[in-house]
Amino acid sequence: MESRIRFKKVGSYGQILLENTLWISIACLNFSTALSSIFFGLFALYLLFGKMSRSQINSKNYSWFGWVGLMVFITIMVVSAGTGSSFNSILSYAQIKLPLLVMLLAIGLKRRFPQRNSSSWWFYLLPHCWIVAASCIHYWQHWQFYSLMVLESKPIPMYTQVYHIEYGALVALSVLMFVDDFFSKRIESRDTGWAMFVVGITVVGLHVLALRTGLILLYLGFLIVIWNYAKLQNLGRDRALKLLSIMLVVFIAAISILPSIRHRIINTVDDFSIIFKGGDTNHRSMGQRVEAWTAAISVIKSNPLGVGVEGEFNAMMKGYDDSQSQLAIQHRIGIHNQWLQIAVQGGWLAVILALSWLLGGVLKLPSGKWLILLIAGFMVESLLERQSGILISVLTLLPSMQDSKENSLEEEKNR
Repeated sequence: MESRIRFKKVGSYGQILLENTLWISIACLNFSTALSSIFFGLFALYLLFGKMSRSQINSKNYSWFGWVGLMVFITIMVVSAGTGSSFNSILSYAQIKLPLLVMLLAIGLKRRFPQRNSSSWWFYLLPHCWIVAASCIHYWQHWQFYSLMVLESKPIPMYTQVYHIEYGALVALSVLMFVDDFFSKRIESRDTGWAMFVVGITVVGLHVLALRTGLILLYLGFLIVIWNYAKLQNLGRDRALKLLSIMLVVFIAAISILPSIRHRIINTVDDFSIIFKGGDTNHRSMGQRVEAWTAAISVIKSNPLGVGVEGEFNAMMKGYDDSQSQLAIQHRIGIHNQWLQIAVQGGWLAVILALSWLLGGVLKLPSGKWLILLIAGFMVESLLERQSGILISVLTLLPSMQDSKENSLEEEKNR
């Protein structure tokens, strides 16, 4: 009898791990991409063949969404293959895109996605809290030096191998998922106090590390979550305004107290001033981006059908020359804009398909407003070009495919 109880406990723990393999995969990105791929593979197998419970996200009505997205992927790859890319380059590119492809195939096959459960926050939030906290301790040991680095458009060092822009987005999405879970009452009451402490450290740390993209997505996401919560719960205008006021107070307090976030804002203002008034953009992150976008637009004008994956680098170097960029060779960065990157690689057709895929989701899906975060992220970073960015996109897609509260209640009644 006792051994049977132990077996059931082991089985329940195993089920919890299976249901959270996506979050474990994302946590592993911080130190091992290979381990991250293994756990995502387990998630894909569970998604396609696992036993699905009632509380999971239903995608049966969204097959058009999945197949249009799949068309985007295939279009980019076919065009790339037709413009001189080698087989190895295409294979490598396909491997990076695999997590998104698995998601889209699952939608097309009308599978049900595992919904976050009461244990999920341990996997999607706690690892980021540890990394953020450790990075903040390191920052405070050398805060004067690192605060000056921020003024020069440089990131504060962090204990993760994920690129700092994408890591900021990951942390922001983790916090937003927790807020969504809290409002949806998916967090167990016994864990609420501890979980609020963890999310508090994470939010403060995001400000201390001055992760600009992450903070933009965090506050934009707060607006979306508050809007959805107010709409579903029929909250009055006063309650919604109170939540927004708290958000504003947190931001103002962060600017007043923390030198790093204050310097990041000063740096951003200086960047825009140089962009609009003219000046040396070689050591300015926003200035370098604008130069890269200008070069990309020059490439797109000359190659409306795209230049492929392998042809992108040489085409961009020529684009920098054609646009008479003042950037030194070592500062000629990649495109840092997913929309322009899709256009450079796959042409305008791929961009039109990508827009129809994402905007169609915003307009049609029950929680499609989450996709606004992905659209915004695409404006400042080429998220679909690295494994971590692909998983960020997967993270953003999942809540977009959740049934609305009213539909979920209706489904429960019909069972």
